[in-house]
Amino acid sequence: MRFPPEFIERLRHHSPISQVIGKRLPVKRHGREFHALCPFHKEKSPSFTINDEKGFFHCFGCAAHGDAIGFIKDYEGISYVEAVERLASELGLQVPAMSHESAEFERKRHTIEDTVALAAEWFIKQLHSPAGNEAREYLQGRGLNAKTIEQFGIGYASGGRDVLKTELMKQGISEAMLIEAGLLARSDDGNTYNRFRDRLIFPIYNFQGKAVAFGGRLLPSSQSKSAAKYINSPETPIFKKGEMLFAYDIASRGSRVAGSMIVAEGYMDVIALHQAGFTTAVAPLGTAITETQLKLLWRVAPEPILCLDGDEAGARAMKRAADLALPLLKPGFSLKFATLPKGEDPDSLIKKSGIAAMQQTLSQARILSQVLWDNAVAASGSETPEQKAALEQNVMNIAELITDTIVKQHIRDYFRNQMYALKRWKKGSKAPLSNVRPRVLPDANDTVAPLIQLEQRLVSVVILHPDILHHIDIEENFSRMDFAQPMLDKLRSSVLEISSATQSIDHGSLCAALAERGHDEKVKNLLYSNSHGLQTKLRTEIMENPKLAMQAFESAYAAYSDKKLEYEIKEVAALFEQDMSEQNQSRLFSLQKQRDELNLARYAVTSEE
Repeated sequence: MRFPPEFIERLRHHSPISQVIGKRLPVKRHGREFHALCPFHKEKSPSFTINDEKGFFHCFGCAAHGDAIGFIKDYEGISYVEAVERLASELGLQVPAMSHESAEFERKRHTIEDTVALAAEWFIKQLHSPAGNEAREYLQGRGLNAKTIEQFGIGYASGGRDVLKTELMKQGISEAMLIEAGLLARSDDGNTYNRFRDRLIFPIYNFQGKAVAFGGRLLPSSQSKSAAKYINSPETPIFKKGEMLFAYDIASRGSRVAGSMIVAEGYMDVIALHQAGFTTAVAPLGTAITETQLKLLWRVAPEPILCLDGDEAGARAMKRAADLALPLLKPGFSLKFATLPKGEDPDSLIKKSGIAAMQQTLSQARILSQVLWDNAVAASGSETPEQKAALEQNVMNIAELITDTIVKQHIRDYFRNQMYALKRWKKGSKAPLSNVRPRVLPDANDTVAPLIQLEQRLVSVVILHPDILHHIDIEENFSRMDFAQPMLDKLRSSVLEISSATQSIDHGSLCAALAERGHDEKVKNLLYSNSHGLQTKLRTEIMENPKLAMQAFESAYAAYSDKKLEYEIKEVAALFEQDMSEQNQSRLFSLQKQRDELNLARYAVTSEE
């Protein structure tokens, strides 16, 4: 029995392979991969790796290798057909039979792919022909360079009703196939016409980088009240708009370096972001984000950022996405929301205020739980006792929508902390209602606060030898630190962005790039101040010795983690003195236990040495 190739491809991409294997083996995240003890040979330390981005597993001990279907086949000792059927059943997908009709459908699918590819080539030729003069001027006016236009395969559809139809029929494509591929539409009188006329054309590519559909934007001279500014291809056997994302094929490759994904609203926004260096931007295809699209994002980034307009439409889109994500949340997988200034989109913001303004907007993205809380406060109010009661009931009802028990418990705890903080604000206080979790800050009476000193030391080490960021553990630790200093946090964001854009970068190149972003004085003050304990000789050695740079970072990070935990314990202890609730007691005991376990582990290592 053979299965339609598009079904097998859908099966492989429907759910991360780590989740498929994780139902059968204990797996543990390690950087951007997962590790486990290999089930195919005996071993004491994990050599079995799982890569969601590439969709395969590999064992460095016995060389076992394959995709999700192959794992189920070998792990459960069943046939390939049985493995396909079992995985489909787990994912809730119906297995199509490869009947005569299915075989015919497969042949048709290949013909449609060929037809769309020919159309994409023709649209590109039209853009660079005399007929595409206005389209080229429009792209130039929008600031797109030749490299970007070529990268995204942007083309132009001329205004004639039959131009594309005539051209492709000359190449042997039938009218029926042009309709099947979504390139022709049929009018009420039964005649066919080109669906895309006098529009910029944006090809939509599948996971393999093959054009499967198009988006078309009217040129300014053609805009009228009756014509939609943007149209997409209709759904076809090779194009399901709710299961794809614009530029996903490019962005998913970029996310392997950046570790994030940005979701914008339109084609031009995505293209402008990529040209500005934000190479992980994608967009849904004319609709609100779907469950399948969210799972596609999670395949390559655990916390994609939805970049939305700061108007009512953006607020509605944010709420829809948050509601969609709730029942799908898993440990480590969530959403963030970046709100643009009112009246701006990514393209206009970058043009008016520069790349740094866009980076700042992304760095200020709110976590999902914070957005849920803010939405609930806006809906219920928070001034009167009755409003607070309604607010508490509302957020606890929201938490109930989460199906994963671990995530549900942590979201509940977050909401309870928010409610507790809300009750503590005095009337007339201007303290914000969002993100009011205890902030880990240094003691006010410290001359040089140890936490700030360690933050400065960590950023200094990275700037002195930025290539250490290409070690996954260091990059993750550096990017996830909760900095107490906003200025240093912005500098850290710029360092990460610059580093992610290249495979290798040295101290001089990084400093030059930071200077272009207005960080020159900050870098000089940071590097040549001795407050963080890096003397001249040590700075030079770190620049020249990658091993020493890594050791300096790891040592400072361990001290930073200890100091941060110390401040958290002090803060929660102070809260417990004011409110001896079971919740505060539990938090205090948990932090103290974490400290004791850490000290015990270090003592064990020291004893072994």
